Amino acid sequence: MNKNWEIVKYAYQNINFYKKNYAEILGNTTNLNDNIFKTLPILDKHNVIQNYDDIIDTHIIKRDIKALTTSGTSGKPIRINWLNSDYIKSNFYTWNLRRKWYNIFPSDKFCTFHSSLTDGKSSVIQDVLLYGNGRILSFGRYLYSEQILKKYVSLMQKFKPKWILGQPSVIYILAQYIKNNNISINSIRYIELNGEYVDNSILNAIREVFNVPVSNLYGAVEFNGIALTCPHGNMHIINNNVYVENIKKDSISQIIVTGLVNRYMPLIRYNIGDVGTVTSSRRCNCGYSGDILEVSKGRVHELISFNSNTKLDPSIFMSIVDEINIENNIVLQFCLLIDKNKITLQLLIDEKYKKHFKLKENYYLHKLSNLNAYGISYDLEVTTDEKEMLNGESKFTFIKKR
Repeated sequence: MNKNWEIVKYAYQNINFYKKNYAEILGNTTNLNDNIFKTLPILDKHNVIQNYDDIIDTHIIKRDIKALTTSGTSGKPIRINWLNSDYIKSNFYTWNLRRKWYNIFPSDKFCTFHSSLTDGKSSVIQDVLLYGNGRILSFGRYLYSEQILKKYVSLMQKFKPKWILGQPSVIYILAQYIKNNNISINSIRYIELNGEYVDNSILNAIREVFNVPVSNLYGAVEFNGIALTCPHGNMHIINNNVYVENIKKDSISQIIVTGLVNRYMPLIRYNIGDVGTVTSSRRCNCGYSGDILEVSKGRVHELISFNSNTKLDPSIFMSIVDEINIENNIVLQFCLLIDKNKITLQLLIDEKYKKHFKLKENYYLHKLSNLNAYGISYDLEVTTDEKEMLNGESKFTFIKKR
């Protein structure tokens, strides 16, 4: 039996949501095939939110569960639950390809980038974290002034990581600083990009500076690794972990993913919200059996430049919105108002949560307080009137004051 059918059978037998939604299609059949699979309904974030309690396996003991949260910047965030052993197994398949293709092992030291600016209690910037038994050196990925980049590069040189993992926009800024200052970090053997759509010009610029293999890991909290670029430049679907389809709707080729490992909260035929195409792996010389995924539109973060030559990653504001919306969809829309070295986070919140938000408003303001240290002033504006927002369509909009 194909792996996608194994997870379908498990979900149909154990999880209320799938019992109800698949009953008419599957009935008592044991003759599961691809034609039947393609008739199963497409799942999206709205379905998961509306049926959250019914889409988990209540037979599994909760103490064995690992909980993660998706981004809420395009809507209400979703808490994704994994059985701990399944989470480890899912990640193993990505590590197996790193080892096979790039000689990268879990024991190797590496540098990455985190999203916590403060600890929420003090004004201390958590710009550098060392964890994983001294194996992982992580840098805050929000502020990129000359001063901060100099510090990060100096620490990298002392730490001697074998590889770097991070967003293309972040590593590109790092690469340009290294290039402009004629710096070498000789320990680096591999770079892996994730979290954003990777433009070829950015990828080539990073590869030119570091002169090492640069790959792209396409993944999501819902599934972990979905596809990884091989040494021949093709991004292969990690076929032990996921099954990926193309569904065309209004001439757009949507990426539909089925997780093959997560039994506690299986997501079957899930519309991940990205656009791309799947082609046969037979045309790749690497020999891997996973089909090739080409993502044509993905998640891109544009860095904000200030007059002080400081660059700010807008993810700092996205993470605050994610935190506000973790339990309820309080923030309906938000935008950034930029004026020279001042930035204002404007929030449209649901009227019924107005008093709840007011109690924690100073806490969220505190999370931005360290921007002052870099010559960036800040403010927070809150409204419940949709007419006051400058854009009624997009959840997240940059608006620059003149």
